[in-house]
Amino acid sequence: MDTGKENNDHYNYVSAGLQIKIGVKDSDDDGVIDKDDLCPSVPGRAKLAGCPDKDNDGIADKEDACPDVYGSPEYKGCLDTDGVIDSLDACPNSAGKPDLNGCPDKDIDGITDKEDKCPDAAGLKEHAGCPDRDSDGIAAKDDVCPDVKSLDKMHGCPDSDNDGIADNEDKCPDVAGIGSNSGCPEVINFEFSKTVCFGSAKSVVLTEFTSILDETIAILNDHVDAKVSVEGYTDSLESDEYNMKLSEKRAGFVYDNLVKKGIPKERLVKTFYGKTKPVDDNITAEGRAKNRRVEIKSIK
Repeated sequence: MDTGKENNDHYNYVSAGLQIKIGVKDSDDDGVIDKDDLCPSVPGRAKLAGCPDKDNDGIADKEDACPDVYGSPEYKGCLDTDGVIDSLDACPNSAGKPDLNGCPDKDIDGITDKEDKCPDAAGLKEHAGCPDRDSDGIAAKDDVCPDVKSLDKMHGCPDSDNDGIADNEDKCPDVAGIGSNSGCPEVINFEFSKTVCFGSAKSVVLTEFTSILDETIAILNDHVDAKVSVEGYTDSLESDEYNMKLSEKRAGFVYDNLVKKGIPKERLVKTFYGKTKPVDDNITAEGRAKNRRVEIKSIK
């Protein structure tokens, strides 16, 4: 007797403890008959009306925007770590902040990393997320002197003498000068020569010549680029060796006096000649007095 096995529409099917009546069809053999199966050609899950769910997140693959990733219904089956749906997320591949449309902000300055020119340092919106440490209106990355408040025209650096040359490029920052001379006053060619005299065998300037030292300092302060030589001499009394050492002491006295009064050492050249270059005879007392000297002269 024919039991109907030759007719595929009539058979007995038992699945998941349920008896399916003879005369129904389940093409994908998933326990959900075709008339109730929304995915009749693909084996699926009964609670999903016969449709598959590869990632087991409870959302049928055909409705799951991310069928291979376990997700949630509110994100259409996708995994979202920052609480902003991918379709509304300006940075869907990076966990970000909801108030920044899902984009990250590493330095927490309210400016998204993709728009922040200084993403690792909290900054200001007006500086594209970069800081302005000295609050001079110039972003630190563009400020040549980022920790000193100054003018924009000086690239963020001060100009103490107001000569239009920033202090960091001004060789004379406390004296107004010109650009062609690196911020120092214009060099005016001048000849300068002063002489101070000493007592016999002495290395301290005679009292009546101290005012000349003061005049010298004033002149050097007015000509900040001028360099001078400080040359020591003696009369012919005593030995050559003695006089050479004495002339060195005399030059040293004047040199030290100028330095103590603020003249930079690099503007001074100290030399000594003993009795080798007299300006007068060494026979008379008057002549010897003139030879016991230090000459301070400009170097051309």
